[in-house]
Amino acid sequence: MATVKAGIALAFAIGATLAAAGCDGGGSPRAAMINVVNGTHSDATIAWQSDGPLGLPFFGSSGTDPIAGCGSYGRSFGPGRTSVAISENGRSLTVVMEGSDENPVAKAVLISGNGEVVEVEPGALPSVPCG
Repeated sequence: MATVKAGIALAFAIGATLAAAGCDGGGSPRAAMINVVNGTHSDATIAWQSDGPLGLPFFGSSGTDPIAGCGSYGRSFGPGRTSVAISENGRSLTVVMEGSDENPVAKAVLISGNGEVVEVEPGALPSVPCG
């Protein structure tokens, strides 16, 4: 009986920890920010995988979004480690960001007119993607 009670207590403690941390890593949604400018006339794709509570891949967030040709895209993430892959017509770049509320991080990626996918300084993105 004591083993069952200990198991229930452990399950409750794990559940409380996950609820307190939040399933998306918790904290500020702006601990990491990525901006992408697509300078091609073709659509591109962005995919991300964020670590969950305690830096584990369980309960982290993941997803994909399209980036329209000649368009721009921005997304913020909560604290922790997030891997982001940007792909366009067979070319891709993966960027790893580790931000926190105390030390937020910003990244910028440019898909040039010829389809090259490169990381650039955040202030170096063009305001008119295909202009």
